[in-house]
Amino acid sequence: TSTSTSSSHKVPQVCDLTISRPVLIVQPFWVYSMYEHLFDVFNWFGVLRAAGWTRHYGHDVQLFSASLYENGGPREPWAPVYSLFTSHPVLWAGALTGKRICFAGDVIVAPRLHVGPVRMFAHHATTRCNGSDLVADFVQTLARDFLHMGDSPVHRLPQPTELRILFVQRDSRTRVVTNAADLVQAANSALRRELALTRPMTLVHLEHMSLAEQLRTTTQADMLVMIHGAGVAHAAFLPVWGHVFEIFNCGDPCFSIHTEFLGVSYSTWNKQWPEQPQIALPASNATRGVDQKETAAQLKNHNYTIPVQPFVAEIVRAAAKMQERLTLFSS
Repeated sequence: TSTSTSSSHKVPQVCDLTISRPVLIVQPFWVYSMYEHLFDVFNWFGVLRAAGWTRHYGHDVQLFSASLYENGGPREPWAPVYSLFTSHPVLWAGALTGKRICFAGDVIVAPRLHVGPVRMFAHHATTRCNGSDLVADFVQTLARDFLHMGDSPVHRLPQPTELRILFVQRDSRTRVVTNAADLVQAANSALRRELALTRPMTLVHLEHMSLAEQLRTTTQADMLVMIHGAGVAHAAFLPVWGHVFEIFNCGDPCFSIHTEFLGVSYSTWNKQWPEQPQIALPASNATRGVDQKETAAQLKNHNYTIPVQPFVAEIVRAAAKMQERLTLFSS
């Protein structure tokens, strides 16, 4: 492969494909997870911003993926937002095997997230590098260019009694909350009674939506409630007064680090509470307690029944804290 940073470079005649426009070469970290792949996209966004390409070239950039797949990875959940970077079809290395590719214009190779977003966020949290303007810029750009929401602010300050709370239920083999409907009903009664909330908590299945529909839903939320899973990536689109209640983290604390980096408040099940999540046994209505000897990987392979009263108490506590923050923002 021939590369050059000069548009006057003489391209060899033996090229099978010559790319004359600026090229961003990327390699996704892990395309099987919405969480990891989101931060691939965020990484590329930051690279283009830092290089000034967004200002100089706009969308006239060729995205070249070093992925060996012929037409993208197996899922590449954030592929629809590649339009943030380019108005041209993406080129995948896997579809060009054996061919000589020549770059006649500027080239940037985006650094790959070798350590993954969890360790990256751990570093940012340790160094107090959180609440970045780059995150806000990314969200605003995505809303404008992908969701076509115009230049108006993504998040509008709600009245304290109009908090928008989403309970995100998984539609998968594992980590389903078996009594989700009961939890939502009980929480809504308490929120109306104790905090005078006028909008009920809504139960949603994001897997049934397109990516654009998911983002239109979560960008309008103030609190996300869900069990551990890649869907917590949507915390990136919460407002600064937002909150994530990860009902049960399955022994994996990565999303507490993720939300700290984003500047969003976070809570999860407290081991000191008198009632704890129960593992729902398959093919029966029985449950059993969580075995403390199980690893995070093992805990992620169960479905769960959540005690109602501690769940409701945490939802009310978190919503009350959000109301306090809203008062500060509106003053």
